[in-house]
Amino acid sequence: MAGRLPPKSTSRIRTAHSAQNFALLRRIALNQLQRETSVKSSIRQKRYRAALDNQYAIKVLLA
Repeated sequence: MAGRLPPKSTSRIRTAHSAQNFALLRRIALNQLQRETSVKSSIRQKRYRAALDNQYAIKVLLA
């Protein structure tokens, strides 16, 4: 069990409008990954690469 992340359904995002805010942030992040075209990869692979490589994550955010 060590090192496992909880599923999204157990997220503690419950107060006020935080669920809506995080949904918006997720949608923005997905759109930025789709707009980033320097790497011909799936969205899943781009998300993983951005998690591992800070320079790539910055590149995606500024795309």
